[in-house]
Amino acid sequence: MFTGLIRQLGTLERRDARGLTIACPALRAGLNDGDSVAVNGACLTVAELTERGFRADLLEDTRGATTLGKLPIGTRLNLEPALKASDSLGGHFVQGHVDGTVRLLDRSQPGGADWRLAFELPEWLRPYVLSKGSIALDGVSLTVQGLDAQVLPPSFAVAIIPTTWAETALSDIAVGAEVNVEADLLVRTVRGALEELLGEGGLSADKLREWGYGQ
Repeated sequence: MFTGLIRQLGTLERRDARGLTIACPALRAGLNDGDSVAVNGACLTVAELTERGFRADLLEDTRGATTLGKLPIGTRLNLEPALKASDSLGGHFVQGHVDGTVRLLDRSQPGGADWRLAFELPEWLRPYVLSKGSIALDGVSLTVQGLDAQVLPPSFAVAIIPTTWAETALSDIAVGAEVNVEADLLVRTVRGALEELLGEGGLSADKLREWGYGQ
């Protein structure tokens, strides 16, 4: 489990058929073989410690569902070790199970030092994105500040404060690039439970009558 609060930035040193080699000297001292680390939001296992960081294997599913299989060597990476039971939860519950990727449509500074990033909102993600709800983008815990599902292409926006801009790799993302996205665990869980309860067709007058309402 993670919080979406990035602890260190790493650098992609190597990618091969097995996985990734990541340089992260500041984080290296606190890692052990078998530890979990969220790398741009994807939960990976430390397969081997290296002199400057660690190597992690990549499943084919992870290569296909995330950006990790195609990022250029030298890319800065958001890193977060797994949450300890004694740690404070400053962000939101993040599993490190990336749902997919979304493209950056626009980046701007509407005023002051804050940044606004607008991302595409594909149909598969729409049910899990709520205004003022939580979302993890490349592993960073953020709040949805704007939601526009009626225009083409549908989009959602997040606001980035100067500290997050300076201490994560979100500032490196160019318009048109993809980021890993993980929808809020609580929204996914509640929606999944409701879909299981309501079944095909969702909530309807017949369903309410079946439950004893409106009689």
